[in-house]
Amino acid sequence: MAVSLSPPIAALYRQVIAEVPRLPDIGRMVFERGTVALQEAIASHLARWSEAGALRIDDPRSAAIAFVALCQGDLGIRSRLGVLEYPVDEHVRETVKRAVRIFVAAYRA
Repeated sequence: MAVSLSPPIAALYRQVIAEVPRLPDIGRMVFERGTVALQEAIASHLARWSEAGALRIDDPRSAAIAFVALCQGDLGIRSRLGVLEYPVDEHVRETVKRAVRIFVAAYRA
């Protein structure tokens, strides 16, 4: 989360969004190499936890998408709009703790 909320990454997203009308492939590339790669890595972990009986997850990919969204909360959009207060450590910690509580409540085995 700290990396994805960093000013350089926020600036990258702003630039990509600005360039997508001219270069539509750039949006796809950033999405696939960033967002999708992260979701797939998390889905892999969730599948293992489900197989081990720790969680009840029928669709690890969808669960990973939900988990990432919960972990981001409003921090991602605040970062991209330049209204996120730094340092973000405490904001990230609180948001991720809340995300884990919600996620575990939804997927507890």
